Amino acid sequence: ANRTRVAYLHSKGSYHDHGKQQPWRRELTNSSLHPTCLHPPDDSCDVCGAQYFTMFSSMFPGNMWTAKCDYVRKLLPPVEGGEFVARREEAIKKFLILKSEGVVQNRLQLHQ
Repeated sequence: ANRTRVAYLHSKGSYHDHGKQQPWRRELTNSSLHPTCLHPPDDSCDVCGAQYFTMFSSMFPGNMWTAKCDYVRKLLPPVEGGEFVARREEAIKKFLILKSEGVVQNRLQLHQ
């Protein structure tokens, strides 16, 4: 299996800095580039970022993350009503079950 990872980062809010953008951008960047995201201890994590939300959508707020290239390669186009929607709903259900069992987290703990 290919263990290569890719990070998606951008200049979140740098054009319209209103005081809160810089710390938020640093938190998102630091989380995505944190050793736990870049090199998970057991390599079981497909995608990692500061937070993962499942309410209203499945997303990483701020849209910065690190992921296995093998995982990204398998992603489906987000076409409403297609296979993507059905699989997204199933993935959210599985994630919430694993979270309730303490198997996964939806927030990266940088300062422990």
